[in-house]
Amino acid sequence: MSKDKKYDDFDQATFIVVDDSSHENSERIKISRKLINDDSISIEARVLIMRVMVWENDFPNKRVTSKSLVKMFSQTEGRNKIYRLINEAIGAGYLNRVKGVVMTTGKVNEI
Repeated sequence: MSKDKKYDDFDQATFIVVDDSSHENSERIKISRKLINDDSISIEARVLIMRVMVWENDFPNKRVTSKSLVKMFSQTEGRNKIYRLINEAIGAGYLNRVKGVVMTTGKVNEI
């Protein structure tokens, strides 16, 4: 079996489940291995996408904005870098931005 075939099978068969019990509205979140293994985007962009997924799960009635993402990552990352990562995730089809609101697309759930 080729190395590529082995990874293709693995990507299609598995989800990682994350459980954050520190939040009162916490639920399990499925993150596709396709997103985790997508080498067409940076690891940092993948983390940002996952953070948006967690936000959407924990706060379904609140919308995450570009500004709120900058604030979330302000301890470690600058504004320009966050905007670059948002644009990278949008370009890869994982996020969408409408009137300043950032949201995931159906691509985050693809196996």
